[in-house]
Amino acid sequence: MAGVPLLLGFISKELMLDAFFEMPGPAWVSALVVAGGVLTSVFTFAYSGRIVLGALAGRSGRLVPEGAPAFLAVPAIAAAAGLAFGVVPFPLDSWISSAATATIGQEESVYLTLWHGLTPALAASVVVMLVGTALVLARHRVQAVMAPLALPISGLAVVDRLRAGTISLGVVVGGWAGSRSPRLHLAIPPVCLALFALIGVFVLRDLPPVVGEPSRPTDWVLVALVVVGTLGAVLARTRIAAIVVLGVVGFTMTLWYFALGAADVAITQLLVEILTVCVMVLLLRRLPLRFQREKKRPRIVAAVVAVGAGVATTLGVWAFTGRREMSEAAAYYLREGEELTGGANIVNTILVDFRALDTLGELTVLGVAGIAMAVLLHGRRPAPTRSAHLDTSTPLADAAVNSVFVRSITRLLGPVIIALSMILLLRGHQEPGGGFNAALIGGAGFALLYLAAPSDTSARVKWPYMVLIGAGVAIATATGFLGYADGSFLRPLHAELFGMKLTSALVFDVGVYLAVIGVVLAAFNLLGRQRRVVHDDEPTMIKEVSHR
Repeated sequence: MAGVPLLLGFISKELMLDAFFEMPGPAWVSALVVAGGVLTSVFTFAYSGRIVLGALAGRSGRLVPEGAPAFLAVPAIAAAAGLAFGVVPFPLDSWISSAATATIGQEESVYLTLWHGLTPALAASVVVMLVGTALVLARHRVQAVMAPLALPISGLAVVDRLRAGTISLGVVVGGWAGSRSPRLHLAIPPVCLALFALIGVFVLRDLPPVVGEPSRPTDWVLVALVVVGTLGAVLARTRIAAIVVLGVVGFTMTLWYFALGAADVAITQLLVEILTVCVMVLLLRRLPLRFQREKKRPRIVAAVVAVGAGVATTLGVWAFTGRREMSEAAAYYLREGEELTGGANIVNTILVDFRALDTLGELTVLGVAGIAMAVLLHGRRPAPTRSAHLDTSTPLADAAVNSVFVRSITRLLGPVIIALSMILLLRGHQEPGGGFNAALIGGAGFALLYLAAPSDTSARVKWPYMVLIGAGVAIATATGFLGYADGSFLRPLHAELFGMKLTSALVFDVGVYLAVIGVVLAAFNLLGRQRRVVHDDEPTMIKEVSHR
């Protein structure tokens, strides 16, 4: 912090001052920036010296107990590293060069050394240390002079007020996000979307012309199907009907993605729709069959929010679709993607190579959501299930007999689904597939096991889903450290072995696969647990049943 010789801070200060001296522009601007840098460094040196002398030159007042060795080890390691790299700094050259290149957007090589020769930066450093030492030695006189000149507001008070204000704002925002009302949670995103669209109407004046034909006749057929599904969901009176017509929207979007040539996205959409229906079946049997009749005012508010979000989305699609050629980033991915990553599937290379850090963050969020779901459902059991009134004189009333056909199909399809899941995992970097799609295929296999089981107890797959989630996130994170072999975190690595392309992205996809499988298993195991059956003629508000 003080930037004294033999420490890494001295080298960084020298480089900073040297850059100030050589900055482009008028000479007076460079001189002004150098003066500001020197003055700041003087004060930094002075208060660093005061801290050191205050800590070592005797004690007064209340004694502070020494920290534990583990607590002191962290600053000790940092100080030792600062001294070691200050004397021998060249091991940091490649890392700093990579950071500089990424920052300025062009190739930049940085070479660190303790001695830069007799330069203006060295002279400025000498001035900093001399003036700073003088201020430290005369610290009592400086304090006596500065005390009457103290400002009415101290920097510490400003920081405290900013901290308190930030906490207060967080309490307000957290109050909205922490509400138990699903209506409020669902309303916030569309309201924000409508506000963004309203701002865009006033900000975006002149839009570029449309390039080519952004739509085809078949697109309007798919739009009509989406409209039909949306209207059906609005008019549905039962939950099962709403899920069916929403499935129309989801499967229509799947066809749309296939028509656009986005096979990876289409497969993901299709599998998510299938698994969503399976999970919703577990939830529907714990909810009333029909939607409750809402009062007029909440329905009007919900309709206004929904229409506003729809209009905002439509305006956004109209304003940003088909109004430019291929972006520079997209052209770069297509041109350089296979050479840099070793993969031919551009969708997968973007997700697990170019945008691997984003994907790792999303995977972490998914893992946290799975763990939160597990903790929530372990702490509070789901609502009891409802029984259906069946004619006991028919074979359909016996679940074991009724599921014979599905169980037989499962024995045949189970190995096929597992093999397909592995194929999509292994080939995802070259062909449509990848860790997420492969895990969804595997999740569909587990869903089939649940559908084929005659009871919830026999359907449980007793795999450690919490371990799978944690292992998946850990493997994906560990893959990032492999990138340091070539210079940076999550940098893609690839090589050929016996004619096969091996990439670090495959290891990353394995982490994605395990985490997603863990979340799917958590949903089926926890939401599929059997509790006391409640018949349709019983009240819907039921207290928790104690299991002792």
